[in-house]
Amino acid sequence: MKYFRTKFSPELSLFRNLSIVGLALFTLLSSPLLTPISVSAAPSSDSKDQFKKPARVISNLDRESAIKLLDNNDLDQALSIFLELAKSESRATLTDLASCYYRRDEYAEALKVLDKSQRFPAYERCTDATLMLARAECLLKQNNYKQAEAHFKSCLKLLTKQDAGVIARLALEGLGACYQKAKDFDNAAKTFEELAKLDRDLYGADDLEFGWALLQLSDAYEAVQRSNDSRSVYEKSIWIFRQTNYDRLVKELVTAEGDDEKEKLALRSMLFGIGDTAQFHHGDSVLVGKSEYLPLTNGEGDLPLCPWRRQFRQTEAPGWVWADPKVKAKAIVVCIHGLGLHHRSFESFARRVSPEGIVSISFDVRGFGSYLASSGQDNLDMDRCVADFKKIISLLRRDYPTLPLFVLGESMGGAIALRLTAESPELMNGLICSVPAATRHKSATTAFKVGMHLLTNPNKPMNLESVVNQATDKPELREAWMHDPKARLKMTPKELLHFSSFMSENITAAKKIKNIPVILFQGEEDKLVKKTGTYDLFETLITPEKTLVLLGKTEHLIFEAGQFRDDITLGVIGWIDAHSPKLK
Repeated sequence: MKYFRTKFSPELSLFRNLSIVGLALFTLLSSPLLTPISVSAAPSSDSKDQFKKPARVISNLDRESAIKLLDNNDLDQALSIFLELAKSESRATLTDLASCYYRRDEYAEALKVLDKSQRFPAYERCTDATLMLARAECLLKQNNYKQAEAHFKSCLKLLTKQDAGVIARLALEGLGACYQKAKDFDNAAKTFEELAKLDRDLYGADDLEFGWALLQLSDAYEAVQRSNDSRSVYEKSIWIFRQTNYDRLVKELVTAEGDDEKEKLALRSMLFGIGDTAQFHHGDSVLVGKSEYLPLTNGEGDLPLCPWRRQFRQTEAPGWVWADPKVKAKAIVVCIHGLGLHHRSFESFARRVSPEGIVSISFDVRGFGSYLASSGQDNLDMDRCVADFKKIISLLRRDYPTLPLFVLGESMGGAIALRLTAESPELMNGLICSVPAATRHKSATTAFKVGMHLLTNPNKPMNLESVVNQATDKPELREAWMHDPKARLKMTPKELLHFSSFMSENITAAKKIKNIPVILFQGEEDKLVKKTGTYDLFETLITPEKTLVLLGKTEHLIFEAGQFRDDITLGVIGWIDAHSPKLK
């Protein structure tokens, strides 16, 4: 057992163990909860006077400016512009206003405005099918699955040649999510099959969007015990995601140093291992025929500038890879991000270790990052995400049989990594865990606020900005985090309770880790996670190969968001070398 106190500093984790006795409300919440959460709702609009704001001059660029504000999470400023534009009532201006309410999580208000917009004539940018899709998405967000299902079906029936193909794909994706929520898995599988066919027809058999459709279809097949088909389409989706990462890294390589075929081959080997086979590439052969919906549309795979969503197509794979083809790979590190962050949060750290022969693969947790653009996979599901990581790490073990594999998790990611190690120790050579403890500062305040919201509106997202404020005192980091379009800073009370329950099981998981080497990191100036929680976790670990590193002058984040330090990183590289069988 090793215990170090250093002069540097890692991070803070995000949740705390709390048990409150006496009040029934607190009994519900007697488990680790997130940090104090700012629950002040965004200025809510009264539908009766929402169009009576003071007049101001509107330029023809205001719509575009408002959309940019939405994408930058400046929701109040965006709303003021859309309210002004909506004074000139039309289906266009009212639908834009509804989209702003949708992005603000004010789904009931969005539905009211959509009802009003329905009175105006349809036009190219907002057809009847598009309007029905917007209503369906609001209902889905309200967990009104039956009505949402009916609206998605109506959208598909209303399709005309004025509608882009992407309208059909969004309706199918939403319909499949409704079936899944209702546990109608047979219809879910049929719907996701149709979605996958449509995406293949729209974008091509190797396109990123098709990869995401296959990932959803894999879940659906698994639910109806079609294990072989689930495995086949999953393999193809991973092949596409690897190809997407390969294409990105090749662009970087060519831009930086010219076109080097030898390095391209080395890079491909690093990204695919032995998994670059025709069998995996053609795993979608289980899908026979073409989509029945594509001929009903104009076949366009995207939409023009529209405020309803930040994006209408996936732009990233759920896994993000960093590798340096100029050096031989000596280890793989699977990175799992903290609450509210995403797979690219490890970018600075991963770029630092890649010249050392370490291939870093960071994955979005279900409910965060790239999953936010995938209906049915955009809610927090901790148990499912543990299963996701078991599945992908098993595949990595198969495709890189000679390379040692380590899991690095920070905060929430650290808790997931602990659970993975406890349940599937055979999948990894070691665990690097940063601030995974459940004990949090000010958790009683958080428990009360979450409890009140649970009783009044359990499905309305709560603002998590206070997590950011507790995690760091650095204004520039707060600003970057708050305006990161891929960060998720809102969760429902139900999700927070689910998260809290998962975090409360960290000690139980730690007791099961008997033989795997573990290194824990804790920042001494962490204002989010209590140091004592990490100490308790360290003492609970049974494995004799355990190390605790305390970092002075360090806030919550240690490896993510560019907060890593070179001395810490060098120590991690040395620890990986020491626990890599091939390097001893």
